[in-house]
Amino acid sequence: MKKIIIILLCIPTIAFGQIDWGKITNDFSNELRQISNDRNARRQYYENLTIHTKNSIFKNTHLTSDNYLNNVILELQNNAIDCIDTHNNLFKRGFIKESRYEPQIKQIYSYFINAHQSLSNLDQYKNNKIRSLNNKELILKFKEKYRASLKSIEKFSFWPEKYSAFFHLDHYEYLSDDTHKVKYLYNYIQSSCE
Repeated sequence: MKKIIIILLCIPTIAFGQIDWGKITNDFSNELRQISNDRNARRQYYENLTIHTKNSIFKNTHLTSDNYLNNVILELQNNAIDCIDTHNNLFKRGFIKESRYEPQIKQIYSYFINAHQSLSNLDQYKNNKIRSLNNKELILKFKEKYRASLKSIEKFSFWPEKYSAFFHLDHYEYLSDDTHKVKYLYNYIQSSCE
């Protein structure tokens, strides 16, 4: 898409005076340079915000001793990074307004942290549940259900416009009014294992 810029110079008439075209040209050039510098500064600010947020996601991804849970945590991380990249691309192309971009990126990060915390709590839940079971057969059944419920999580999606993040299953046995909101992830795993 081509942009057309129309520049209209209004030069006041000076009675019987000489027009200083050099000063007018310098003022005009300085104004364009200032606009360009402001735009570049804002572009750099949003680029730094995006990079910082992605680095924070990598830094705050903590793995557990459970490989099945780690796969889900890494899927969460990848989906959060992909969502930030998608929003950044839409922002650069003008589909997301400047005033909405930063809050949306911060919301995606917040949803990532909350979902990651829920997943980290699952490791503790698993260990506590195994300790509470005193029968090897029950422990094996629990572990089987636990792994199956973790494997059923296909991906995560982040929707800052809808103020939520979702987890998607490879089947649809868990449906709630809020259809797979991440805040119900712990409840889903827990109910699947009982």
